[in-house]
Amino acid sequence: MTQSKDMTNQLERRGVVVSERTVCRRLNEAGARYSRPMSKALLTEHHRQNRLRWAQHHKATDWNQ
Repeated sequence: MTQSKDMTNQLERRGVVVSERTVCRRLNEAGARYSRPMSKALLTEHHRQNRLRWAQHHKATDWNQ
């Protein structure tokens, strides 16, 4: 459930009827920012080591050939 949906439900329980979109707009005006949850994992330490190893191995490569 989203933050705006939770807030809308709380307001409705207190007798305040307001749309979820209005809550979203007010949160946005107040500086709250929406971000989607990450859909993939960050690089693991193993991935970082592999990238570094590859870069060090290829640092002398002439990529303009």
